[in-house]
Amino acid sequence: MEVQHKEMATAKQCSECAKESGPFHCTGCDKYFCWKDFKKHREQMSNIMEQVIEERNQLQETINIEIQSDIQSNSII
Repeated sequence: MEVQHKEMATAKQCSECAKESGPFHCTGCDKYFCWKDFKKHREQMSNIMEQVIEERNQLQETINIEIQSDIQSNSII
């Protein structure tokens, strides 16, 4: 998630609270946020990323177990 700080003169409304102080732009979702809501948005995105990483790790573990099982089965034959 890349963030760009915009000048206050070109600031948009915050996507969450609609304040006219949304200088923080999230290029991932193309929304603007005030500082308070930007911190919340960033935390939400971080939590989602942690879930994705955990699911990836579980999938990789399952794949590794299957590969190891296949190797052991083939070595017996």
